[in-house]
Amino acid sequence: IFGGFIFSDSTKNGLAIIVTARDDITIARKLAKELADQTWTERSRYRKTLTSLADVSPTAASCGVKRSSATSLAGKPSASEL
Repeated sequence: IFGGFIFSDSTKNGLAIIVTARDDITIARKLAKELADQTWTERSRYRKTLTSLADVSPTAASCGVKRSSATSLAGKPSASEL
């Protein structure tokens, strides 16, 4: 099971399930389907809530991080830079 990068800016992250078999591909397909169904059923477990920029900025500032460098980590301009 390969997990997507949940902390990226993309809304299209997900899991990839790869199952290999030596002889009976039917067993591998069945297992892959079972794993996919289970992960879909439990998908709420894999959702992460990230700290908003508004909430993290005061914390970063108290540590001496300048707003522009704290908000440009993803290469995007901060609200104050627009």
